[in-house]
Amino acid sequence: MNLPFLSNEDLVVGIDIGSHAIKVCQLKRTDKAYAVVNLGSATLPEGAVDDGTLNDAEIVGKTIAELFKNLKIKKKKVGFSISGYSVIVKKVNLAVMS
Repeated sequence: MNLPFLSNEDLVVGIDIGSHAIKVCQLKRTDKAYAVVNLGSATLPEGAVDDGTLNDAEIVGKTIAELFKNLKIKKKKVGFSISGYSVIVKKVNLAVMS
């Protein structure tokens, strides 16, 4: 699997912040692919994140720090994912133009 948006670093960490939980995945580059090294999740208190809006940044930060500590992840460079109605991606078809 080729992931061109990633740098040449050997380890890659991804964080998904959802309305109910935070998920963390750490990948390691192998010869031609990536392998999962660490995987974990932690439940968030109700209302900490609501529809992609971060209502309690302190709790979310502490939860991420605790996940990193428990999984023994020391990487500082990560990729984030936050979903919700305020995050919009739309596919638009347009006529060919000059």
